Amino acid sequence: MPMIEFEGPDGDRIEQFHHLPVGEVVVNGVVYKKAPIPSSIMFNLGAQEMTQEQMVKRDCYKREQSGVPWKCEFSKNKIRKVWGI
Repeated sequence: MPMIEFEGPDGDRIEQFHHLPVGEVVVNGVVYKKAPIPSSIMFNLGAQEMTQEQMVKRDCYKREQSGVPWKCEFSKNKIRKVWGI
């Protein structure tokens, strides 16, 4: 059930859940029309930004598993720091 944002004649906005697409709603005698652009859009997919440690480990692991000779794009000092050497 999607949450739809509606805008009143004086510019105030309300949000309501609706099963079907609705173009307007009446609340306390005031007609609210569906807002053309929502004031906020939020996506939470559970993804987090990777740390440098995770990027180095991921890159090195993928390249090692590929079996193709490669040159790591991270410096030796960064790799030592990540692996605690």
